[in-house]
Amino acid sequence: STNVLGTQQVLEFCRISNAKMVYISGYVYGDSSKVPIAESTPAAPKNPYSHSKWLAEELCLFYAEQYGISCNIVRPFNVYGGQQSTDFLIPHIISQTLSKEKYIWVNDIRPSRDYIYIVDLVDAVLSVILAQQSPTIVNVGTGFTHTVSEVIDLVQQIWGTNKIVRTRNKERPNEISVSIADISHIKKLTGWSPRYSLKNGLSEMFANKLASTSTTSNT
Repeated sequence: STNVLGTQQVLEFCRISNAKMVYISGYVYGDSSKVPIAESTPAAPKNPYSHSKWLAEELCLFYAEQYGISCNIVRPFNVYGGQQSTDFLIPHIISQTLSKEKYIWVNDIRPSRDYIYIVDLVDAVLSVILAQQSPTIVNVGTGFTHTVSEVIDLVQQIWGTNKIVRTRNKERPNEISVSIADISHIKKLTGWSPRYSLKNGLSEMFANKLASTSTTSNT
């Protein structure tokens, strides 16, 4: 309802008011056999969420073609940072790192992802807005990939813990083994490049957590 019908209503508003739009999509490529993944890679959504994002993209392209709406599509890879839910991998790992439990549990340590820090994503969206290109589709990632195991190691290194990692060796249905963004298009189009490596992004999250804790304590 939100991703498809909601997007259609926003596009209709843009048509009536002659407004421009940047649509924040998601990872729609599935388990591509070719990495890094360029925007020309056919969409192959693996779950209802990514499929709804892709359908919304089709609406954006339709409105751009039929009504001349200025609509650019941004495809973020794995976003982290901010007040993200523990349903996502990195907050889930951090939560376990901070807990009193002896172990860090994950379903599978093997999947490898291109993680983009939220600050970099915001900068990328702004760069697309200022570029005034339409219609175009751009990937937003770092061009590097990290396994779940590597993410855990980085989190523990930054948070100063050394907990035992346990895996259930449980592969999710339609699991994506590896994703790496080809970001050459957005670089050429806008000049944007990510400023944060995964380690730098996690380090900033750690610093923000310390600052938040200190402020709460003083209050």
